[in-house]
Amino acid sequence: MSKSIFNIPEILIHIAKHLSPADLARACRVCKDFVLPFTSELWHSIHHRGCSRRSFLMAFPRYSHYIRELRCSRVTRFDFLDFSCTHLTLLEASVVEPTNFSILKRVLESNPAIKELSLTLRIYAADVQQTAKLIRVITGMRMMKKLALKNFKVLPRTIEYLLEQLPDMQLLSLTCWEEFLPDLDVDSTAGIIMPTSTNGAAASAEAMAKAKLERHTNQQERQSQLRYFHLEDCKDDYSYLFRVTRFCPLLEHLSHLEGYHSQSSLRTSREMEEFYQHLKVHCPRLSEFRLRCYYWNSSIDLEGLEYLILLFPTLKLLDIHSRCTRKEEILATIIRLEFLHESLEDIRLVDFDRVPNVATSTLILTLLGTMKQLKRFSMPLGAIDSMEMVRHTGTFDGVFACRELEVLEVPIIGPDADWAPRCVYSVNDIPPNDRYDALRDFGFIDQDESEPCPPSSPRPASYELYDAVMEQLDTLPMLDKSTVRFRYKNCWNL
Repeated sequence: MSKSIFNIPEILIHIAKHLSPADLARACRVCKDFVLPFTSELWHSIHHRGCSRRSFLMAFPRYSHYIRELRCSRVTRFDFLDFSCTHLTLLEASVVEPTNFSILKRVLESNPAIKELSLTLRIYAADVQQTAKLIRVITGMRMMKKLALKNFKVLPRTIEYLLEQLPDMQLLSLTCWEEFLPDLDVDSTAGIIMPTSTNGAAASAEAMAKAKLERHTNQQERQSQLRYFHLEDCKDDYSYLFRVTRFCPLLEHLSHLEGYHSQSSLRTSREMEEFYQHLKVHCPRLSEFRLRCYYWNSSIDLEGLEYLILLFPTLKLLDIHSRCTRKEEILATIIRLEFLHESLEDIRLVDFDRVPNVATSTLILTLLGTMKQLKRFSMPLGAIDSMEMVRHTGTFDGVFACRELEVLEVPIIGPDADWAPRCVYSVNDIPPNDRYDALRDFGFIDQDESEPCPPSSPRPASYELYDAVMEQLDTLPMLDKSTVRFRYKNCWNL
């Protein structure tokens, strides 16, 4: 046997990680020694889109034992899965039909080492008893780190059951989660469906009390490792938030999306204040908040937002999506609370208008001039006036305090289309007469010498305002300039 570097399996595995799927497929046909390392990498992560060719379905039984990450689309048929696919660490299944529940349950039972699981059931098609069986299988996956469940109709206390049985779970996401059928309950120890009013109910009371004592003992020995909790469009939002955060002292990130089914409001109320105080006591490590309202009649109350921020002065991330809340008022609140200048690292404010709001320019420049720890600022429908930025008008003195800023997702607006080179604009932002030249400059159009070129406006010899803006951005050494967008007022009728 000739000695070669390619005879070392570790070298081949390292090479395989840097090859494209097409190159991996070719490498598998080189020799027998290449089959195992390159085939295992080729089939390591599969995204089945439901429209795969017949050859894929024929090859799947042979190579399924190499698959570690499987992502199924909305139209995936689960009947192509077989018992040899038993080494999954990641599984994503979108819109699971009731006819596929038994197959899905079998796949979950044969893959106890799954670490990341995302399941979306068909809306209004999920049966409580079927989902209870799925929950019981899921809680047997002791290596679970990330769990996302959507459109689940479950039994009461299922949330507590998940947290108790999966103490090492670090991320939990619940969307359209509904506790249903109050005449049934779940045994937190065995995970089975139990009628609450049957002849055997009294006989099981002692066992239930004993199980409760054992759970309390286990909680003292192993506390939940949950760091990230996401709740979206659920009835009884505050009830779920209370119950989850009560068992998660290590929680760092809380995401609450108010949707169509939500019954809570993000406006100031006694219930909201009690919940924030509850967070302060039970989750002292909370430093990241996401609050989102997608409906026209919902908004985030500024008084309640300020109350929340005052309880967590070391806040690092603040992400707010709202239709009705004015972003200028949120910016003013952040600037006014001086303790945030030393802690806040990520600010994301998303609106649902169609044009940038130039009125936010002064506030954005003031914020960039005061937030010392800021690493990301995202406000796609805000705006920075280039003239104000360069001339240091208003409260901005021309000095950015955020020296560690990496991402700036805010449009910088110029007075007209000629204030900056065409190449820095998005194609949709360019005047129609100049769009042909821009596409040609970008390389999207090959200009034929015999083909007439539409008239375009004359280009200026220099871009003094644009160069001055770039000089200001150059003072931020960590900034990725590809995240900055440049626009002009006439394009948006500002």
